[in-house]
Amino acid sequence: MNPNPLFEAARKSGGTMFLGVCLPLDGSQIPPGKPPSPGTPGPSGEDPDRAIPGPGFASVAWFGRVYHFTPLQRPIVSVLFHAWENGTPCVDQVTLLDHAGAESKKLRDLFAKHPAWGKMICSGHEHGGRLGTFCLVRPAKVV
Repeated sequence: MNPNPLFEAARKSGGTMFLGVCLPLDGSQIPPGKPPSPGTPGPSGEDPDRAIPGPGFASVAWFGRVYHFTPLQRPIVSVLFHAWENGTPCVDQVTLLDHAGAESKKLRDLFAKHPAWGKMICSGHEHGGRLGTFCLVRPAKVV
């Protein structure tokens, strides 16, 4: 059995995670082996229909893929995530770097070789925004 990447990351970092359990209120039981209802994350937290940030944005389950972020990347992902949720997805690079307190002048330097770069975090200019902005992009569904 593969461990949940969020739990594994917390264990490795010496962090603490709290686990909530949801049970039916009518006293019924979920039959063993019954798949979760649509929109419910699976055991790995990787739901292809949802975006779920972890505490402090240390990781984000992004439509079927879990990405992990460094302490310097987390404030950037947080700002981008909230802008995406608010329907104003494109955020200026300078704003993002200032928010993170980064000395770098380019966002791509902070995300060099990161698997989310170009998949989850993209140039806003390529997605309807202005030049010099970045945004989160939901992956295209393969039919």
